[in-house]
Amino acid sequence: SFIIDVITLKLSSAGTFTWQENWNNGDENEGRYVEIGSNGTIYVGANKEDSFDYYALLIAYNASGTKLWDADFEFDEDATIEGMHLDASDNIYIGIDDDDSVGVAKFSSNGSLIGSKSYPASTFEYLEGIGFGNNTVLLCGRSFVGNEGVAASLSTTLSQNYFKSLPGTPMSYAKAGAIAGNTAHTYTATFADEGDTVGFQITQMNAATGALLWSKTKEHKASSQKFDQIEVDAAGAVVGLYEFQDAQNALGIVKYDATGSEIFSTTLTTGGPVRSGQLAIDASNNIYVAGYRQGAQEMFLKKYDAQGTQTWEQTYASPSTPPQTLPLKVIVTAQGKVVVGTSNKKASGSLQFEIFQYTAAGQLEWNKTLGGNILSGAELTEMVSDAQGNITVLGATGFSNYVAEKFDATGSSLWSKSGGLITTQFPRSLAIDGSGNAYLCFSSSTNYTIRKVDNNGTIVQDKDHNFKSSGGFFFPWYAAWANGNLAILGGHIFGGTDVSFQALLDANADVVSVQVDSTSLRSVIGGTTDGAGGVYGLYERRGTTLARPWYVSVVQRFNVASIGLMENAFNPYSVSIYPNPTAGAFAVKLPLDGKLLEAILIDMQGRKLHQFSIYEQSSLDEAYHFKLPNGLEKGNYILQMTTAERTVGKVILVE
Repeated sequence: SFIIDVITLKLSSAGTFTWQENWNNGDENEGRYVEIGSNGTIYVGANKEDSFDYYALLIAYNASGTKLWDADFEFDEDATIEGMHLDASDNIYIGIDDDDSVGVAKFSSNGSLIGSKSYPASTFEYLEGIGFGNNTVLLCGRSFVGNEGVAASLSTTLSQNYFKSLPGTPMSYAKAGAIAGNTAHTYTATFADEGDTVGFQITQMNAATGALLWSKTKEHKASSQKFDQIEVDAAGAVVGLYEFQDAQNALGIVKYDATGSEIFSTTLTTGGPVRSGQLAIDASNNIYVAGYRQGAQEMFLKKYDAQGTQTWEQTYASPSTPPQTLPLKVIVTAQGKVVVGTSNKKASGSLQFEIFQYTAAGQLEWNKTLGGNILSGAELTEMVSDAQGNITVLGATGFSNYVAEKFDATGSSLWSKSGGLITTQFPRSLAIDGSGNAYLCFSSSTNYTIRKVDNNGTIVQDKDHNFKSSGGFFFPWYAAWANGNLAILGGHIFGGTDVSFQALLDANADVVSVQVDSTSLRSVIGGTTDGAGGVYGLYERRGTTLARPWYVSVVQRFNVASIGLMENAFNPYSVSIYPNPTAGAFAVKLPLDGKLLEAILIDMQGRKLHQFSIYEQSSLDEAYHFKLPNGLEKGNYILQMTTAERTVGKVILVE
């Protein structure tokens, strides 16, 4: 057994250490709660081990740190403390959860047990916490009887006011799938396991404020599911394509108008199992769906009109035995051409990236292979088209090489790039600027890399970026060209947990700003833009309760400004630096009384140049005031600022 103390620390209001007291009994213990009595007595709630038996523990200290008393409690055995509250007389109420009972115990301010109330595990299996108010003690938890929540209300004498079962449906979740939108509305695709059925949900939000407007769900009997395809047409209607498995794998299509009314829905099962569904919409609101029929062993491409009537279908079977052509991406060019990116198995059995271009009438115009034969798998990162109908593709060939190629509208190769992947480096996203330059984004364990390729196929920029962190791996999951800058929504691994970040880079792949969401533990699922400077990220938070995973989908909007990727105006975390540019003195202002803990000046190569001393905010303008160090050359630098909530980097221009 380890010896673990219950440690109590006292700090002054200025953060100065005053005293520390350790409580131990030679076993493993754990501090959980602390409350301050009306006379300044400090009450600590903890868990105590004593020769492999477990108790809820109370410890009292005076304001100087002298221990006044300690007391422990259990109903049966192996008790843990789950909540602690004081009443107006400094009586202490602690929630107790042990092997066979849950309940509450009441102690006086001198540590004497006044009374207790317990419930058997047969009706109150787990105690989640206790509350106190209006001379009432509240207990809440859950029971395995009928998958119910339970709640109890007790008086201050611990007599029962009521005990209620709270029946409900089995816990569900909203697993993030995809995001799309326009200047008016943002749409998300999520899916949820509802027991023996799966719900596929599309949600509409106000693009400016994030206000939820409506949600619509299609349900299917299913044992597995995916909902990662969603598109918005020119009329503001939204189309979703999802995949599920019941008796066999199938694809579902659903379309809602901007008010949430269903226009049509259909399920694709013929020739199934059907999988690998991909979706695109053209400027006339026609819908294109690609997939793979495992029974017929063929790729298909279907066209539907805006009302859901199928107008044509084309199929393709690869020359391999058995045939296998999996669609990985479908896009429609500005000229109305339908382009399908695939993983195609050749007669030799090797896999290739193959691009198929069709007319709007369904005629195959050309198909081209990129990157040569691939022996270890083909993973398509992204495929995009520009205003001229040129198509740029980025992908990986297993874990050995990356491949990028640009085709013109006739299928001729304009340039091709490939290379071995540095250990743990992998292509993650792709963006095209207004001039047709491609930005290839890679991840690695120490940084993220941006390679800018011009229209001639020349790599004109190749830059690595990271930020101060004791974690590792930097994933630029989503990239978009917006308002003349490259916006990146990324992820970072810290302590085994996903931490998201946002970065804005200029046309030279230099960092304009970077912001790390250190308190938002979430994964990037996707992103979209509205064409007016808005960038929208779809994130997923996850956890486990009762060994069952749960998922929450989060949407966040950012505005692309000249000084950085800023959270929307109604978000309280924007940071201002002024004057900027500056030749010497400058100020930093944080909203909502934010407290700056650290400010570091970094050059554009990520090297630390200067750490500023932090003084209190000015009473005149509520800003932090700094002076640049001597000897700085003119140019762009990054001011990296750390608060209790997050780390933010902003570009500062030195004149």
